[in-house]
Amino acid sequence: MICNEQWTRFSTELIAGKASSALLLEIFQALPSHGFGVCKAALVEMLKSNGITCALLIVELLLEFWSNTSVPLAYLLLMVLEESCLPLDRLYEMLEMSVQLQLDQVLLQALNLELVVDAKVVTKCIQLFKMHQVSEEIVKKYALYLVEKHEYTSLLKLIQEFPLFAWKYEQFLETLVASNSWSMAEQLIKIIIENCHEKEYCAYTKKLVEMTLKKHDLKKAHKFVLLYNLQEIFPDVEGWFRREALEKLCIQKKWSIASTFVGTDVGLQATLYQYVAMSGNSQLADELYTRFQLDVLRIEATEDSCDGEFLSWELPLDQIVLCDTKESMDSLESYDLHTPLWIGLDVEWRPIASKDEICLASLLQIACGSQAFLVDLIALEKFSSGFDILKRILLSPSIIKVGFGFSHDLQGSVLKHTFPEKSTFDTVHGLVEIDTLLHHWQPSYAGRSLTDAATLILGKPLNKNQQLSDWEKRPLTSKQIEYAALDAWSLIAITSRICSSNPDLYLPCVESVSCKLSNEPIDSILRLRQARLHVKYSAEESKNQVADFIAFHSEVDVELVSRIDLEYHMNESSVQIANSLCILANGLPFVVVIAEHNKVDLSLLSMVLGTPRKKVRFARPTECISVFGYAPGTVPPFPHRVQAPVLIDSALQSSAKIALGGGAPDALLLASFDAIVALSYKSQILPLSAQHDNIKEPQELKFLADTMLGRVAKWLRMTGVDILHWEKCDDKSKMLVQATIEHRIVLTRDRKLAKQRQALACYVVLSDNVEAQFQEIKKHFKIEFKEETFMSRCAKCNSKGFRI
Repeated sequence: MICNEQWTRFSTELIAGKASSALLLEIFQALPSHGFGVCKAALVEMLKSNGITCALLIVELLLEFWSNTSVPLAYLLLMVLEESCLPLDRLYEMLEMSVQLQLDQVLLQALNLELVVDAKVVTKCIQLFKMHQVSEEIVKKYALYLVEKHEYTSLLKLIQEFPLFAWKYEQFLETLVASNSWSMAEQLIKIIIENCHEKEYCAYTKKLVEMTLKKHDLKKAHKFVLLYNLQEIFPDVEGWFRREALEKLCIQKKWSIASTFVGTDVGLQATLYQYVAMSGNSQLADELYTRFQLDVLRIEATEDSCDGEFLSWELPLDQIVLCDTKESMDSLESYDLHTPLWIGLDVEWRPIASKDEICLASLLQIACGSQAFLVDLIALEKFSSGFDILKRILLSPSIIKVGFGFSHDLQGSVLKHTFPEKSTFDTVHGLVEIDTLLHHWQPSYAGRSLTDAATLILGKPLNKNQQLSDWEKRPLTSKQIEYAALDAWSLIAITSRICSSNPDLYLPCVESVSCKLSNEPIDSILRLRQARLHVKYSAEESKNQVADFIAFHSEVDVELVSRIDLEYHMNESSVQIANSLCILANGLPFVVVIAEHNKVDLSLLSMVLGTPRKKVRFARPTECISVFGYAPGTVPPFPHRVQAPVLIDSALQSSAKIALGGGAPDALLLASFDAIVALSYKSQILPLSAQHDNIKEPQELKFLADTMLGRVAKWLRMTGVDILHWEKCDDKSKMLVQATIEHRIVLTRDRKLAKQRQALACYVVLSDNVEAQFQEIKKHFKIEFKEETFMSRCAKCNSKGFRI
C-alpha cells in the first residue's frame, strides 16, 4: 500500500466527494517502476470500502486522463473500476447526464480517430460500460486502424464486444498469421467458435491450418490439426510430422536407425530411399529399393559420396575467377548469361564483434554452370562499371538467382547497407530462396541451414570453418576462395537435383525483392569503406605464446611447425589433422579436440558434462579471443587464457601424430596423442564424435519407451523386443541422449518431446488405448510372434536370457 502525506490527502478528498487529477498524477509519478500495480491495489481497496460515490469520481478522473498517452492512468482507472466488483451497468446510469454525454463524445472521437487515445482504454471502456450504441461502420474503420497499428489484443476485444457485426474474420486471420501472432490467431478462432455456426467456424479452422502450412510451419499446423480435430481433412500432416523426424536422421546420415524407423510405412520408405539416392549413395539406395520392394521411379545417383566428410570443389581451380579488376568483371559479363539460366548468389563479410559495429559486405559470389565468380566488393570501389554489370545481372528476370537467406543479405543487413548511395542492390528480379524451394518440394523439410540442405540433397555437408574468417583481409587465402565458390555452387547443385524430375518445380518460388535505404548515416559508411581500401593486408606477426609454452616443456613430444612444413611431416609419417574447438557449457569454458573430418556430438557432450543440451554451444569468435585467447582456426589444445578442461575424442588414440592449431594463422602444433593428454588441463578421453552409419544389414529393433508407455513396454518385452522404459518424468533430455547413444527408437505419446532439437528417432504413438498402442507399434515395425523369442526377456528389467 501507499503510505505518504499526498496519498492521505488524495484519499480524504476522494471520500469527501472531490479529487484532484494533478495530485493523482503526482502520486503516480513518484512511485517506483512497479507503481501501476501498487496504485491500482490502493484505489481498488478504497472503492470497495466507500462504494459507488467514489466510483463516480473515478469516472470523472478517467475523463481528465482520457487522451493523456504519456501515463497509463486512464487504463489504470478502468482496471480499478473493473476489479472493484461494483455494478458498472448501474454506475453508468447513475452518472450525471453531462458526464454521460462527455463519455459518449470522447469515445466517439476516439473511434473516429479525432482524439489520440490508447486502444486499450477505448476497448476497455466499451467493455465495462456496455457502450454498444455505435454504428457498425465506425467500429469497423477503427478495427482496421488497430490492424494497421498492430494492436491485435485490442482488436480481438473489440470484436468480442460486437459479435453480431459482419466481421472479415479471414482477413484478420491472415494478418495475424502473417505477423506470426499465433496466440492471437488462436484467440480469434475461439471468438469465431463462440459467434458462428459449426459449419462456418470449421471453415475458419481449416483456413488457419492451410495458412500455417503455406508458411511451412509444420509444428504449428500439427498442433492446430489436433486442437480442432481436423485429422480427416488433413490426413497428411501426421505423416509429415513423422517425415520431419526421418529427415533429422537423414541429415545426420543415421541410415541404419532410419531404415528401422520407417517400419512398414510405404511413404516413409519411399522418402528414405529418395534421400539416400539423392545423397549419391547408389549402393545403399539400391539395397533399400530392393528390401522395401518399392514401386516408385528409380533415382539415378550421380556419384557415390561415401568417401570424404565434406563437399569439395571438384572442378579445376581455374574455374574460380576472382573479379577484382575491370578485365575480370568484363569476363563475368561476357560469360554466357543467356536465358534460361540459374545462378547461385552468396555474400561474405567480416564477422562483427558487437552490435555497435557496422557490417560491410566484402565478397559477392556468383556461381554459373561450371564456373564461380568471386566479386571483390572492396576492389570494385576503384571502377564503377563493375557495379553496373552486377545491376544488369540482378535486374534480369530471365536469370534465376538462387540464394540462401539472400533477400535478408540484400535488404536487412549487408548489401544495400554497405552501398546505400548506389542503385545496384535496390531491386532483384527472379530470386528463388532455396529454403522456400525445399519446403515447396517437401513440406516436411526440417533443415535450418545450407549445410543441412547440402547433407540431405548432395550427401555431404559444407565445411563451414572459413565462415567466420576475416573476409576483408587481402589477399584471400586458398581455403577462403574454395569455401566461397563452393557455397554459391552448392545452391545450384541442390536446385538442379531437386528439380531434375520436375524442371518447373521452382516457378512458384520466384520473387522480386526491393530494398529500403539504410538508416545508418551514409557519410560514416563511406568513411569505413574508404578506410578498408587502404588497410594493410597483412599484419605483423605477434609473439606466439604457444612457442614459449612448448619451450618450457621441451622433454615432451611436441613441436611448432609452419603450415608449409606440415606437408613434409605428412609425407614422413601418418599425421592426423585435428581441431581444438572452444565450447561453453552453462557459461563454463571447455576445449574439445577432435579429428578435422569429425563433428562433435553436442548431445553426448551435454550428457558427459551434466548440462542441458540447450546450455552447450560453440563459443562465438569474439569469445574465442576474449575467453580462450585465440582466433577461431588457430586454437591449440594448450595453453589458454583461462583454465579450460580439455576433452579429447577417443578416435584420435590411434594417430601417431596429431596436427592442431598453433596459436597463429601460419603455425601448427604437431604432437603425439600422449603429449596432448599430458600437457592439456584436466584432460579426459571420451567418445565425442557424431557417427554416421551405413546399413550392412537390417538393424535389430531397439526401443526406449517414455513414462507414458510403461504397460506397452512390458508387453513388447514379453514378445522378445529389446525395449527400455524411462521412469524419470522430469529428466527426458537424458532419455533422448541415451536413445541416441544406443541407437534406440523413442516411443512416446508426447508430441512436444518429438519436436525437441535433440530428438532424432521419435515415433509418436497415436492410440489412446493400451491394446491399440500395442497393435499400432507391432504393425508399424512389423513385429511378429516368434516362439523362440517369446518370454525371452525379463518383463521388469529387460534382461535377455530370462526363462520361466
